[in-house]
Amino acid sequence: TLTATAAILDWSRASEFTADRYGCMGIMDADASCMALAKLVATSTSLADSFSISELEKQAERLEDMETSSLLGRLTRLLSMLEDTHPMIPQRTVALREWAGSRISREVAAGRVFKAPPAPGIPGTQSTAPPQPPATA
Repeated sequence: TLTATAAILDWSRASEFTADRYGCMGIMDADASCMALAKLVATSTSLADSFSISELEKQAERLEDMETSSLLGRLTRLLSMLEDTHPMIPQRTVALREWAGSRISREVAAGRVFKAPPAPGIPGTQSTAPPQPPATA
């Protein structure tokens, strides 16, 4: 159905933002992560290094203005929600930069969020034995 398709595509687009954040956490450099995204839309490898992230982000602002200020913009947004699996690169760079400057990204970078529990058998971690099943009589 149309509703299920829209929901799946929405999830797909959201997962791209998540992947962008994980990539940024891996290298701890929002500028490099945004440039990597920009290179996805480069038409030529010789032009890829001359991309302006600020220009991409201005495109995202213009797109947002268009989508919210006119009926045609809202219809365009609705149609893209029914067929696009990935958000547009300008939207992704803006979202990534916003996330990279957020409190939660600093918490993640400092290791205070998403900490893995102690791993059994790995030196330097506290190991706890798994609970035993109840005894049967």
